[in-house]
Parts: sequence; C-alpha cells; structure tokens
Amino acid sequence: MDNIVKIGRVELFEHEAREIYEAGKYILTYSKVYAVDYSAAQKRFYGRGVINQGGARRGRYHIMTAKELNHLFGHMIFNE
Repeated sequence: MDNIVKIGRVELFEHEAREIYEAGKYILTYSKVYAVDYSAAQKRFYGRGVINQGGARRGRYHIMTAKELNHLFGHMIFNE
C-alpha cells in the first residue's frame, strides 16, 4: 500500500509524487506553485513552495511543466 504524501493541501499517493518529481513538473494550486523534492535521508517526498501565486480554482490542483506555467503567468519565471 502506498503512503500518502501531503504537499500544501494536495494529497497524493507516493507513486504519483514520484512521477511528478521524475518528470520535473510543478503543482499549481489556488494560492501557490509547489515543486516536489525528495529527501534521501528521510526517504520521503515533500513539497517546496516556489511562488506565492496560484491559478487553480479552490480545492483543485493542476500538474504542469515549467513551460506551461511561464505561458500561464505571461512571463519567464521558471527555467524550461
């Protein structure tokens, strides 16, 4: 059974967090953009708030690439 990983208010299964981490994608929420990181010492995934600007509806989240986020915000924020 997979563990639950909580990033902000988003709950993901561990395998979903691993897929996002390996693909280098971000999580866009209502108020923040999170990057998924992995701690080798604690052997777990965690979220790191990257920017305090969101774009999703309350209670929703989107998994996006850096290119998609740059297009959404209208200027170059993330390295592609």
